Amino acid sequence: MTMIAARRITIGVKTRKWDSRTFGDAPFGKRSLWIGGNAAPAARDQQWHTQVRLYEPADGIYLAPPRAPTDR
Repeated sequence: MTMIAARRITIGVKTRKWDSRTFGDAPFGKRSLWIGGNAAPAARDQQWHTQVRLYEPADGIYLAPPRAPTDR
């Protein structure tokens, strides 16, 4: 399974989960990228599942990482 299909990226020994939603009809390679997310540690997992639904740009991919690989 690829990192994209798994929605996880690993660099060295650090792994980061992510989720996203795609908006608009722009062709592949022509979308803007919006990165969101920043919460207190106690709320991160819960908010991660809802964060990706909070923003709806007219076009682009909105990426919602739950936390830094070191959980800081």
